[in-house]
Amino acid sequence: MAINAIQIEGAEEIREKINNLIALGKDLRPQFESIASDFYKSQRQIVFSATPGKYDDLKDSTKKQKEKKVGFVYPILVQSGRLRDSLTIRDGQDNITIIKKDYLEMGTSTPYAKYLQFGAPKRNMPARPPILISVGGRKERWLRILETAMQEAIK
Repeated sequence: MAINAIQIEGAEEIREKINNLIALGKDLRPQFESIASDFYKSQRQIVFSATPGKYDDLKDSTKKQKEKKVGFVYPILVQSGRLRDSLTIRDGQDNITIIKKDYLEMGTSTPYAKYLQFGAPKRNMPARPPILISVGGRKERWLRILETAMQEAIK
């Protein structure tokens, strides 16, 4: 019977780096906190602007109706401020922020948010999503936060 032994130089260092990555993957709360912070900061800039912003503008009749009802037209998604606050203030009414070791959830429980996010064809209401992930480099920034943590773990 022949036994061949292979010794790999740096195996202990590789093992340590792999263990660091495993440990990182078991608790991503610091990275999720950074992502949540970026979400709320960028949410204010992206969605709730004083122009139509990323959305198709309102019809003239809708503008007149909104102006009469609430005193302003823009931001398009704001009337009472309830949705805006739930998506820009972490502890705001209807805000959803759940951060666990391996899980991040952000959003709103405002009842009418789904109609804005997906539209309401029966009411002739187009989708004007208040939660946009792929705009303003958000997705890339959030991936970079995770990538940086992984790179640090294997240094």
